[in-house]
Amino acid sequence: MSFANFVKRPLGMLALGAFGAAALATLAYAADAPPAPPPPVPNKGDTAWMLISTALVLMMSIPGLPFSTAAWCAPRTCCPC
Repeated sequence: MSFANFVKRPLGMLALGAFGAAALATLAYAADAPPAPPPPVPNKGDTAWMLISTALVLMMSIPGLPFSTAAWCAPRTCCPC
């Protein structure tokens, strides 16, 4: 359907008018919007805690992998001996 055929139909005109009204309302609201606040400054303590907790989780997961793998499979099917 071409744009000309779309506009000729009453529903197309209604949709085009609604789109235009929404665009104008958005532009009018954007003109009255307050200025954006300054970007947040990262806290050094929060960043250090995130790094430490990530390292602790990684250190816990290394020995946990063999235990979880051993719990998932039966000894006779996992061990070839």
